Amino acid sequence: MLAVAVVAGCAAAPVPFQGSGFAACPRPAAGGKLPAVTVTCMDGSGQTVSLDRLTGRPMVVNLWASWCAPCGQEMPAFQRLHSKARDNLVVLGVATKDDPTRSVQAAQDVGIRFANVFDPNAAVERGLGRANLPVTVFVDAKGAVTYLYAGPVLTDKALADLVKRYLGVVVG
Repeated sequence: MLAVAVVAGCAAAPVPFQGSGFAACPRPAAGGKLPAVTVTCMDGSGQTVSLDRLTGRPMVVNLWASWCAPCGQEMPAFQRLHSKARDNLVVLGVATKDDPTRSVQAAQDVGIRFANVFDPNAAVERGLGRANLPVTVFVDAKGAVTYLYAGPVLTDKALADLVKRYLGVVVG
């Protein structure tokens, strides 16, 4: 079962996110289809996690940045999704091509508490074959990407509809 703590095997990294307020990152497990990119958890633990190893529960992965206006518009919908589906679904943010301080401040400004990881060089975005933000990836419990969304700002309803359609999870 996927937990919200990082497994002991993750390598420690510098801890620039101390006091960020983010939840701990999901626990990696064998398998997965997200890019094999190692990113730093933004929960202040200094741990890293390989995205391709995150399995156990369905997951919605949102790539965002503080400088991306559409990202900021849809981030509250991801927080509400996290709050509503906490035990049935993992919501994970990927701060992309950003500055650590600005990422944390932008997330705090809109009340984001779900787990986030930091990808300053856009390795995840490139691994998904994308060049623009925001991008949202729907991943089943076995780690397979079931859908990749890159379009208009996601509303609560649109996000819930995509979660139901591509992950079979009903929220709300």
